[in-house]
Amino acid sequence: MSQKSFSLQAAIEVESLAKRYGKLCAVDEVSFSIQPGEVVGFLGPNGAGKSTTLKILAGLLEANAGRVAIFGRSVAEDPRAIGAGVGFMMENNPLPEKMRVGEYLRFRAQMKGIASRELYRHVEKIMRYCDLYYQARHRLIASLSKGFRQRVGVAEALLGTPQVVMLDEPTIGLDPHQVLLFRQLIETFRGRYTFIISSHILSEIEAICDRVLILHQGRLVADGDVAHLGKEFITKATLMVKLQCEASQMTSFEQQYPQWKYRLLKTDLLTHSHVLAIDFPEPLEEKRAVWEAIFAYASWKVLDVEEKKFTLEDIFLAATRRYWDSESLKL
Repeated sequence: MSQKSFSLQAAIEVESLAKRYGKLCAVDEVSFSIQPGEVVGFLGPNGAGKSTTLKILAGLLEANAGRVAIFGRSVAEDPRAIGAGVGFMMENNPLPEKMRVGEYLRFRAQMKGIASRELYRHVEKIMRYCDLYYQARHRLIASLSKGFRQRVGVAEALLGTPQVVMLDEPTIGLDPHQVLLFRQLIETFRGRYTFIISSHILSEIEAICDRVLILHQGRLVADGDVAHLGKEFITKATLMVKLQCEASQMTSFEQQYPQWKYRLLKTDLLTHSHVLAIDFPEPLEEKRAVWEAIFAYASWKVLDVEEKKFTLEDIFLAATRRYWDSESLKL
């Protein structure tokens, strides 16, 4: 199949995927597709089914039901061929302790079919991308810190010419400098590879991913970019108001506008200043009404007003909470 034909179809297609371990359903009727060149975050609490799903996509684990295809080719029917086009870093990243970094990566490149005449140059290039060449190529893997081990795992996943790169918790153990290097690495390969990145560090996923998938209890509970999911799951807005007044004047305001919810976040007794959070439904008309009421109220002095922006963490919590609420209604 030519590169041109690859671009006409999804990089990854998952239809009604299921995986059970006895009575435990680790993956439950999960369906999604990922387009070539996308960088997709794969999120979920511990035990949500993320690692199981990634292992099935990589051909390392057999599903009980459903279909998985990489660029139109069935993983179940041709796992070896699929494996050549998939780079995969597993969670906890098991590595041979007694090998040196360069030695190990050359061994893995050879296993992936890199020709001998290209081997050293190819591995050196990948080590440079992952900031391993000068600092770690001659070191024993047993001597590496957690952060360096993670970078070796990422480097291994990038070896060869993978069309899809799957990274399970790649930033665990990385210091802030290393996390920045990881972001730059993804930017270097953005559009060239299709990435799925599983992580508990939501701020990193929000910073680098085009789109997120959220799993909970083995089910897909959210799929989309942050802006789209914000509209779907965030049903209120919050204004952070810093004002100067007596506490009784705040109570009077709340009594006058009982339709909104109030939270006192901070008080400075010396300056009689307070930080008040006002939660209200998202519609534009309601937002305008809150702003007007705050500035029209004569009993206090408004020092600052800021609208709190929702984050991926807010979406994550709202999506998983909605799942729990829907499951509770079935009981």
